[in-house]
Amino acid sequence: MGRILIAEDIKLISLHLKKVLQKLNQNVLSIVESPDEAFKILSNDDNIDILFLSDSLIGNNSIPDSLELTKKIMDNQPHLKIIIVTSQGKKQTILKFINNGAKTFVEKPLNTNNIQNILTEINI
Repeated sequence: MGRILIAEDIKLISLHLKKVLQKLNQNVLSIVESPDEAFKILSNDDNIDILFLSDSLIGNNSIPDSLELTKKIMDNQPHLKIIIVTSQGKKQTILKFINNGAKTFVEKPLNTNNIQNILTEINI
């Protein structure tokens, strides 16, 4: 069972993802809506295993977006498994995240089978 942080600014998606993960017996620690909030939690908790990260979060000057958050996390916590949550057909965006340390991605709409396959793929 993984310890999971969800960083998603669309409440309906984050709550659905939490429900799916709990159905799969995963431990969702928190849901945040900005890169800054995610980085703050991750900076204070080295025991988080997985970050489900929306590819479209907007932050402030220190962490302006999801891609910068990915880079910053990989500099500080390279063991963290980042899973990008994205819309269909955004291959160039996905590649940017993968090239900067994200493990994999999941496309919306999210469902239990997709999430289970992703967790199996990253050995959780």
